[in-house]
Amino acid sequence: MIDPKLLLSDLQNQVKNPERDLRDQAESVEEVRLKLRGEYDHAFKVGRTAATPGGLFPHVRS
Repeated sequence: MIDPKLLLSDLQNQVKNPERDLRDQAESVEEVRLKLRGEYDHAFKVGRTAATPGGLFPHVRS
């Protein structure tokens, strides 16, 4: 039988490495950073995100 809490915990752990890698690229590769920031700014402007300004990219400059 599958233990839902254990499954959730295991899957959350598996997400951490790719998530960390994507965040690192979004912060360090200028072309990626600018594209993602532009998409985020547009989504925020038209109300398609619940994140507050700086919430998604709190330490990335525009």
